[in-house]
Amino acid sequence: MFARADIYRNFYAWMMEVLRKCEMYYKSHNLDIPKRQWGYFGEHLLNIYFRSGAFNILYCDMKG
Repeated sequence: MFARADIYRNFYAWMMEVLRKCEMYYKSHNLDIPKRQWGYFGEHLLNIYFRSGAFNILYCDMKG
């Protein structure tokens, strides 16, 4: 992800708040979740955040 520092900070703060709430939910219901699953959640949250905001998204091929 390439973004200005302020956009990145806002995204990161939002993502961590969502993940904290998810963690609290899982703990309160005595549910176990593999550590890697949190990374998957974060990857999905990236798409949700940028698709739901007023951002210009640029797609490009990354050919080696």
